[in-house]
Amino acid sequence: MIRPLILLISLLGVSYAAIQCKDNNGNNVDWFVFYKLPHLWDHPNNVPISNGTGFMYFDVNNKNWKLMPQGMDVQNNAVYYTLQQYYTSNNQTTFQYLYNDEWPDSTIWSNSSGHAKGVTVFDQYTGFWMIHSIPKFPSVDQFRFPSNAHYYGQMGICISFNYASLGDIAQQLFYYNTFTYKFNLPQSFANAFPVLNQLQKLEYNKSPPLTSIKVLKSLAGQNFKHFAKTGEWGKDLYNDLVGPELKSSIKVETWNHQSGDELNLPSMCDPNKQQSTMSAKYIRLPFGVNYTSYEDHSKFVVAYSEISSKPAIPYVCIGDINRQTHQLHRGGGTMCIYDQDTYFQYANVIAEVVYCSRATAEKVHALETNRYRRHVVSD
Repeated sequence: MIRPLILLISLLGVSYAAIQCKDNNGNNVDWFVFYKLPHLWDHPNNVPISNGTGFMYFDVNNKNWKLMPQGMDVQNNAVYYTLQQYYTSNNQTTFQYLYNDEWPDSTIWSNSSGHAKGVTVFDQYTGFWMIHSIPKFPSVDQFRFPSNAHYYGQMGICISFNYASLGDIAQQLFYYNTFTYKFNLPQSFANAFPVLNQLQKLEYNKSPPLTSIKVLKSLAGQNFKHFAKTGEWGKDLYNDLVGPELKSSIKVETWNHQSGDELNLPSMCDPNKQQSTMSAKYIRLPFGVNYTSYEDHSKFVVAYSEISSKPAIPYVCIGDINRQTHQLHRGGGTMCIYDQDTYFQYANVIAEVVYCSRATAEKVHALETNRYRRHVVSD
């Protein structure tokens, strides 16, 4: 009886949608992507970029990067409008789940939980899942952009879903072992999706299978493919799961700061040129914005073809875990979209990769020469 009721509510939710992603004007949108730029001092004429709050944006209605005139710290952007639904929601009727391995407005952090950052909020009709890479974000009580998030680039994706999709989202997050700082579970949600009770108790999947790949359909019907892994799996999400599933070589941008026993994983070259995993070295964006991978805290994947006669498979993925040795043993995931227009916006963003023969030397050189090295930011 519960399942037909969920389906009925979900169908109603398409017509009477309440909570979902919002665009930069505060209007409902099926999905959007944002790219918060690093703190770039060589852009003195653009205050948001030079102070580390500038960002680019596109959504399903206009799949072209737009450089926003204001920063992410200003309360009139898509992320703000989307999160306002959480801040103004009724705890009695709204499911709220906020997780981040660095908790906001505090010094609490975790190096053993899932390396994951995100927000999912649902009412009885619809909701959204926002996956991002911003440390200490968002705050529990009101919208604030954290001061320690200015120096490096971050990225996020927000997708609107119907109520029934919350069950699939919860199943994926059950692999993460999230470091949760807000979990509000009304009884009706607990009854409809029992896995939420386990998440509330901070339980997570520890038994095989230790990975999960699930197709999630947005409110408007766009298919996304989500990848999740547990720390117990002990492998690289990108090289060992994403690449093989997409059947493609991939370029990967993740946190490029190694220290102690947290070493960057090297690029992996496939001699057959079918499934290489290449770490990003340089980022080249529209609007004359360029920087090294070292200055970027975003985590994204761009599929590509190593054979000139073979077209690239148009996949782009946005997630929250890095290619580092320690994170082989932490949970995390990435959300992929198969879409030619989105792929076109990302195809040349990773302008240069770290070649396999140079991987270790290049990363050490980046650590030694990066001009931001005096700023200590845990990840």
